[in-house]
Amino acid sequence: MADIIEKITGKKQSITRHAMAVGQKEMWRIKVGTQWECAILIPLLMPYLIGKKRQAQLVLEFCQRKLSRSSYKWYEFKELDEAAYQECLALNKRGVEKIAAPALSLVVNE
Repeated sequence: MADIIEKITGKKQSITRHAMAVGQKEMWRIKVGTQWECAILIPLLMPYLIGKKRQAQLVLEFCQRKLSRSSYKWYEFKELDEAAYQECLALNKRGVEKIAAPALSLVVNE
């Protein structure tokens, strides 16, 4: 798998296979360095994702928003990005009621 991902992105990525309990499916972790690499890899991995499909979709949307504009300003999509981040936080809380963390308050000096 590492060879295939390296050919797709053009550089080595950190790929880790995690040991799981008997009867559970394998879990892999792939760390990529840029949004561009995420935007390429996530659609290819999406059909194989089980538990993290929604998080992957949110990250892909974030990367596509950022890459679609040559001069991305963080505050242009602040609400969308914050909502996606909060949803990811809630989805990552295993076995816990899905409650979003308090939103960060950011101030822009113009």
